[in-house]
Amino acid sequence: MNKTYKTMVALSVISFIIAVVMMATGYDKINNYDSGDSYPYETHNAYVGGDAYNFIINAGYANGYFTQALIFVVCGFGFLGIGYLSQIISTIKEFEKPTIGELPSLSETNSTSFSDLPSL
Repeated sequence: MNKTYKTMVALSVISFIIAVVMMATGYDKINNYDSGDSYPYETHNAYVGGDAYNFIINAGYANGYFTQALIFVVCGFGFLGIGYLSQIISTIKEFEKPTIGELPSLSETNSTSFSDLPSL
């Protein structure tokens, strides 16, 4: 494994972790709401006095968090793809390295290429 592949896998794992955090935050915005109507007035995801307004605000926040999660998931898969391609490219380059004994000399290619021509 090359260094680029390991870096891309690490970036993709970080991206997936951030996506999970964003999904959890969006889920919290949608499903955990307390307007603080009961004593001791602890509110959770409540911003204004009306319940409907708070639900609308929380829906907007959840939409933003879910969109960010989707973006981080796409980036994570992109990092995995780039890492996989870099590993394939490094493997191909390793197999294509010619050795000095395999290279034909210039005089050999010229003499064999014109040997079948008729004389002038």
